[in-house]
Amino acid sequence: MAELVTIPAKEYAFLRECVRVLYEDIHEQFRPEFVQRVRRARKHLREGKGVTLRTRKELRAYLASL
Repeated sequence: MAELVTIPAKEYAFLRECVRVLYEDIHEQFRPEFVQRVRRARKHLREGKGVTLRTRKELRAYLASL
């Protein structure tokens, strides 16, 4: 069963934009290393791997590192 998580609307909008970037093939607007990291992250998600983040601070640090 899915778990319900509540986050601020601003963070939700940011995460939705991240999802849009992940699933659209937009290359010319981003540095090549960023595109490579996104492709690697997409591959890991398809394989069932991923990042486990326990706190909002960990989430922000992870998103900032992308």
